[in-house]
Amino acid sequence: MVLKLPALEFTEALTDSPEFREKLRQHENELENTSNAIKTLIKKLNEVMVANKTLSKASRSVAETLKSFKFFVVGSKQTDEERDIESSLSYMGEVLHRIEEARDALNVSSETYLKKLDEFRKTTIGKAKNKKKEFDKTTQRYCAMVENNMKIPTKRSDLFQEADANLQMQTKKFREETLDYVFLLQQVQERKKFDFVETLLALMLNFLSFYHAGQEIYKEFDYFIRFLHHRVLKCRENFDCFQREGEDLKWKMLMRPEEHLLKNQEFDREGYLFLIERNKIIGTTAATKHYCQYRKDIGLLRLITFTQTSTKQLTPYDVFVRHCFVHPADEKLDKRFMFDLHVIEKGASSEKMLIFTFQAMNEEDFEGWVSITGGLIHVSKPELSSKPEMQNELDDSGIDFVKKCIQVIERRGLDEQGLYRV
Repeated sequence: MVLKLPALEFTEALTDSPEFREKLRQHENELENTSNAIKTLIKKLNEVMVANKTLSKASRSVAETLKSFKFFVVGSKQTDEERDIESSLSYMGEVLHRIEEARDALNVSSETYLKKLDEFRKTTIGKAKNKKKEFDKTTQRYCAMVENNMKIPTKRSDLFQEADANLQMQTKKFREETLDYVFLLQQVQERKKFDFVETLLALMLNFLSFYHAGQEIYKEFDYFIRFLHHRVLKCRENFDCFQREGEDLKWKMLMRPEEHLLKNQEFDREGYLFLIERNKIIGTTAATKHYCQYRKDIGLLRLITFTQTSTKQLTPYDVFVRHCFVHPADEKLDKRFMFDLHVIEKGASSEKMLIFTFQAMNEEDFEGWVSITGGLIHVSKPELSSKPEMQNELDDSGIDFVKKCIQVIERRGLDEQGLYRV
């Protein structure tokens, strides 16, 4: 059975969606399991070196470990090199069993190769595990900065420029850290194909050099050694090309991230929004972070309660958008980049209209969401005086609202007594 991991794309790293975080966790778990498997393999090989009397038993244990070793490949298709490398581990275990049948005593000295194998686990995989800790801290700092930036009231306009500049700088740094981490995980997965297998192959050669009684078995294994060595060298050559191309692609994305954001074929727009919820009893508000996906042709809005630092299971919630309005000035809810969506829950009647108040992370994001959901953007600076003047004229939003009210009355009025009589 082929064990596969989903591919980690740089474009997904820029979007930083919940699906990307799930893929990231799968890669992290796989590296942890691989590290434990290698650690187990080293322990069993040490038993072979130390216990000469139990050498045969310990060597068979190593063979079983090789046959059950889980070698993951990235992507949906396997290359010839990956297929041969995957099958090679099981074959190595079978060869060990055959040799043990003809051997009474064997003294194996494989300390150098064991050190290289352990070095791969501690250095290559260990570097990725340490990077994960740094990345988790960076994610927490970034999310905290985004949330703090959303809380700046509009009356503190003196803080906008500095706060937005800091957020932009932190966003760039966060994306750089994300791409670095994804690239490191990709490198570790690629290096397993030659660093780990090549060291293991050298260790096998060292075993066979002491197997005088297993000379015939060694001759049979010789062709496999040369074939697998060719495959490993091919993987090493491919890695050099992969590393150069990856570096170039990573820097292109860092220079112009907006050109490489992942485009979802199902949805016209997606990203993070803060849903503002009010408690009318105690007069407080709370903002909940959601990953939102919008399909324009049918007005479907999918909300997923999620933050990058959370490990909770995703729970999608679908509604249909009917209208969008820029959120009016509100003394109790004095925040930037806010808009209201009039929505209907999936499966509910059209009369049960709900109003969701959202806050975007920046002005560009705000304008994008309002525009695609059919709203009109009118930029007006808030008055600084404590006594705002009365407005006697309707603006475009007000006129549009009155027109919609008249349309509703004309559509339903023939069934009612009153202004429009039957």
